[in-house]
Amino acid sequence: MARERIVTNERILLIRKTNLKRKIKNYMQTEIPVNLNALSAMADIAAFGAGKVDVPIKHHTQEVILLDRQALLEASRLYQNSRGEVGRYRNQLELLTETAQMFVTGTRDMLKLRLGRRYSIAWAGTGFEGTLESPRTPVELLPIVERMQGFLGLHPEYE
Repeated sequence: MARERIVTNERILLIRKTNLKRKIKNYMQTEIPVNLNALSAMADIAAFGAGKVDVPIKHHTQEVILLDRQALLEASRLYQNSRGEVGRYRNQLELLTETAQMFVTGTRDMLKLRLGRRYSIAWAGTGFEGTLESPRTPVELLPIVERMQGFLGLHPEYE
């Protein structure tokens, strides 16, 4: 029983190593902040002298792990910047979509005076097909805008 109570330095190292391994398992997820914690824990293990640990990085030295951590921080920064850029592009797309909707609706209403209030064969070259309803999405608006441009180019008297 006396032997069980004696705590050696080797036993302390083993306990710390085991606790750090548990930390790594808990942190191994796909979210960037969690992976940063996992890389920090792996760097601690490497610096602590626990030897090689079963982690998904080739070289288990503190320097290599810290370099991987730095690369992850850079990738995280780039990701955050691109999220802001996507937001700016989304706002620009919404503005352009609204402008295209106003153009299509205004042109359609102007053409109703000459081509009729209901869809007919006379509307065929304008981009409207089967209905005079104005679409809402950019994907649906673009072909109509392009066809209207061609139609109005062929029929300048309608402009």
